[in-house]
Amino acid sequence: MQRMQYYIENPDSIRNKELSNYKKDWMKNALDLVPDFLLSTYPVEVKMLFHDVFQNYLRAMKTAIMEYILRSPDERKRLHILELPHQVQTAAER
Repeated sequence: MQRMQYYIENPDSIRNKELSNYKKDWMKNALDLVPDFLLSTYPVEVKMLFHDVFQNYLRAMKTAIMEYILRSPDERKRLHILELPHQVQTAAER
C-alpha cells in the first residue's frame, strides 16, 4: 500500500499535466448548485472548496491509473507492488 501511495503522491510519478483537466461544465454545474448568497458571502471558502474538489479529482485520476497499471503482473513486479490493495465496500454496497 505504501508503494502505491508513493506513486500516487509523488509529483514525478504521474504528473498533473498528464491528466485530463477538470471540465469547465462540471465546475459550472457545481457552481449552479451553490446559492448566490453563499458565493457572495463566503467567496474564500467557496474557492477553498473547489480547490479541494480539484485535488480530489487529481488523486482519483492517479489512483485509477495506478489500479489499471497494476492489473498487469509484469507491471506489479516492475514497480515492486506484489499485492494489490483490497477494495473496501461502501455502506451502500454492503
